[in-house]
Amino acid sequence: MQLFKNRPVFCSCMTFMFSSVLFYFSEAWVKVIAIIICILSTLVVVCFKIHKKNMSLTAFLSWILFFALTICSATVSLIYFNVRYEKYALMPEGEEHNIKALVISESFYSGGSSEYTLHVKELDGKRVSFDAVIECEYLADIQPGNEIKASVSVSKFEESIGSYKEADMMLSDGIFAKFKSDISEDIYISKRDANSLRAILAKFNDKLSDRLRNDLGKDEGGVCSAIFLGNKNGLPTDIVRDFRRSGASHILAISGLHMSILFGFIAFIFKKCFMPYKARAIILGFLAVLYLAFTGFSVSATRSVLMLLTVYLSMICNYRSDGLTSLSIAGTVILMCSPGAILNAGFWMSFAATFGILTYMPLFQSFAFYFFQPHYRKWKLLISPLVAIVTSILTSICAIAPLVIVLCVFTKQMSVYSVLSSLILAIPTELILIMTPLYLACCSVPIFGRILYHLLNLSCGAMIDFCSNISQRNDCMISFNYRFTTIAAVLLSMVLLVCLTIKFKHQWTSAIPFISALIVFFTAVGISANIEKDIVKVSYVNQQDDRNVIIARDGEQTVIFDMTPGYSTTFMYAFDELSKLNSTEIDAFVLTHYTTAHISCLSQVFQSQMVRSLYIPTPITSDDYFRMMSIMECAKDNNVKVEFYNNGEDLYILDGMTVNIQRDFIKRSTVPTVMLSLQTENTSLTYLSPSYTESNISAAAFDTLVQTDYLIFGSRGPSPKQKYKIQNGERIKQIVFSSDEIASYYDINSYVSPNSHLILSPDIHRYEFDAD
Repeated sequence: MQLFKNRPVFCSCMTFMFSSVLFYFSEAWVKVIAIIICILSTLVVVCFKIHKKNMSLTAFLSWILFFALTICSATVSLIYFNVRYEKYALMPEGEEHNIKALVISESFYSGGSSEYTLHVKELDGKRVSFDAVIECEYLADIQPGNEIKASVSVSKFEESIGSYKEADMMLSDGIFAKFKSDISEDIYISKRDANSLRAILAKFNDKLSDRLRNDLGKDEGGVCSAIFLGNKNGLPTDIVRDFRRSGASHILAISGLHMSILFGFIAFIFKKCFMPYKARAIILGFLAVLYLAFTGFSVSATRSVLMLLTVYLSMICNYRSDGLTSLSIAGTVILMCSPGAILNAGFWMSFAATFGILTYMPLFQSFAFYFFQPHYRKWKLLISPLVAIVTSILTSICAIAPLVIVLCVFTKQMSVYSVLSSLILAIPTELILIMTPLYLACCSVPIFGRILYHLLNLSCGAMIDFCSNISQRNDCMISFNYRFTTIAAVLLSMVLLVCLTIKFKHQWTSAIPFISALIVFFTAVGISANIEKDIVKVSYVNQQDDRNVIIARDGEQTVIFDMTPGYSTTFMYAFDELSKLNSTEIDAFVLTHYTTAHISCLSQVFQSQMVRSLYIPTPITSDDYFRMMSIMECAKDNNVKVEFYNNGEDLYILDGMTVNIQRDFIKRSTVPTVMLSLQTENTSLTYLSPSYTESNISAAAFDTLVQTDYLIFGSRGPSPKQKYKIQNGERIKQIVFSSDEIASYYDINSYVSPNSHLILSPDIHRYEFDAD
């Protein structure tokens, strides 16, 4: 296909993007040296052009553009990451500051507290300019567009979750710092009408989103608002989960699909009104920029608008635009104006999908022309719809090929129904994008407004039902965290690059290595999954005191054992561990005890993760009974199957593994003592609460320790009154204490096998059991 031939601007812009990635991982001195080398190289090229007249002007300008963009890339990265970001993001934790800032947006994350995004104008009396977030008490008076003054302390971002750090997630949105205010009196409004254009458009967007949600309902209105306005605030978590699992999450974000449909429809109307094409280009360009600002300048939308602007500019100048050149220019402009977008998964997914469509779709179109053209005249009525369907399918396939590489880096997961979802949901998406502005403008018109209301409600409801049905399937998602997947992704990248750079005798034959690369990649994923099928992987997650979770996976099913107090933040690291275990859903969630907090916590878990069944113990106390009833109602609302188990009863949830859970209350505590035993034919693991010797499960615990390979002393349960000795531990290979405090309750040198390994610090511990 010879992708880089006769595309000097494309080559230079791709160099800018590639160097931006390299410079992000480079030290400041490397960037300075790169700038100096590129400046010297530019001078050499200029001198060569002066003294050697045979260098063509195109070659000369191409080299100048190449070095200029490289210099620009290094300079922007140096200023943004090594000067501005390090100045504000690396402020010491807990350091006190006085700030003056403009409130950009707000998001509530609990009943009594909120989080605001700010544009900081002053820091300790000095003029600055950067974005930050602030956590504080819920303050109803503060609204986007207000200018505030506040006394804050620096709060550090969370540690790595999944393939992302919170700092990287914030930086991808241009946010440098995180502040915290413990006292609401430390924040006051200095100016209520300090509205910037950004805040005014955000408030108007929120008002229209509220209108849609109030008219159409929380679910349908939320989907409609996300598709047309790019506003996902208030969109139920379970709907976001279902769209993600069905491979349709891109529909909930403003992207090239939305821009093509919306502005294609507007262009069609203008054309039917006999508007000159240059006038159409100018008006459409203005409307695209306005729509981009109105929807919040998301990265994928910005990329689409920039490509549209290059197309409209080509129309005005009577030139034919090149899609790949337009794409590379859009990527360069985005990274030049917002270097933090290099960490934005949405940017790379949008860029990769568009790149795949622009490069590989012509190959399949050539193949389709070669196959259908001889029969087109004779079977026109049959071939035309068939070509349309095949084109839609091939477009999705072309988008998926490079997208797989990005997914391997960022999300590690992919829906197997992406092609089907894109094909089926394209029609309702078109209807929603066209009808929503008409409804907002004409909803008060008696008959027309009512028709639009029912059509929007029907379209959004159909999309929600379709994604929900797909999400419920067991084979919905595949993981890319298996061994060999990274190697396969690198090989896929190399094959795709070769396909684009070499010249084939027949254009359509270049699609053969493309298809072969995809087949080999997914074959590698399948082989990796089968290799790990006979191994049970167990992870003990204990990142904070009293928050113990055990995860077991046998290659096909995943089980979570919950020994926590029921706080939703507990499962943040547990869900990260699920991804590392190649799990895309939770087959069984086993509750070892009841707390009031579990009612709301499990509701959030069921909405954010696909949970198939919930195992709950028979209640011991009256409080347990009422909590059980609330949890069962929550499970019913989320279509989660409920199973009961008795105290001390053996459970066979995973193939080849026996699970036994016992709990008991001692008089001086309302927190139960828990013993959890996981056992295969050759290996066993036991989790014990610290005060097990004071409870009725002590006899069973002593018998279990005789055959335990791995022992975990958790923090869930009352603290012991005296120091205990570890007995019957000849077989124990490893003992893990959930904290140093728990370790202090035991005489760890009392009676432990010489081969056992003691771990005194909390962490994530992983074990592998032979399932046979």
